[in-house]
Amino acid sequence: MLDAERKYYDEHFDELVQKHPDKVVLIKEQIFVEVFDDMEQALSEGIRRFGLVPYLVRKVGEKERKFFIPAYSLGILQDGNISRSISEQK
Repeated sequence: MLDAERKYYDEHFDELVQKHPDKVVLIKEQIFVEVFDDMEQALSEGIRRFGLVPYLVRKVGEKERKFFIPAYSLGILQDGNISRSISEQK
């Protein structure tokens, strides 16, 4: 998950640090979407544009952090369940 986004971030790390220090970037697949002043703005825009699918939001200059999402790890929440519940709400 997020392999393409991480690869893009890593490959463009030096450029991002030079052009957007201390900003937050939004990356979807191999596309640099936009730069933001803070994490909240970036997350809000990611949800607005892409919904509940994976995309990368990271403060420029940070190296990868590992996240643990218990609902995924325990099988309570799965990608298919998210898509299904969204389409059921429409």
